[in-house]
Amino acid sequence: MVYTVSAGYTLSKIALKFNVPLSTILNLNQIQRPDQLFINQIIQIPNVQEIPEDASFSLPTPASMLINRAKSVINS
Repeated sequence: MVYTVSAGYTLSKIALKFNVPLSTILNLNQIQRPDQLFINQIIQIPNVQEIPEDASFSLPTPASMLINRAKSVINS
């Protein structure tokens, strides 16, 4: 299935909306920079039935880490 990104949506929100692990969406779409999502961008959303039972997933980076990283870049 494909999804067209709407205003206000993040990859995390899209993953929750479709009940699909974020890492699966990132891998399927070969997204290297999840922070660069654009309105009207088309992304592939897998059917949950297509995800292997033995698939492993990693946790997303906590927002506080991303904020601290961004602050260090801005202040450098």
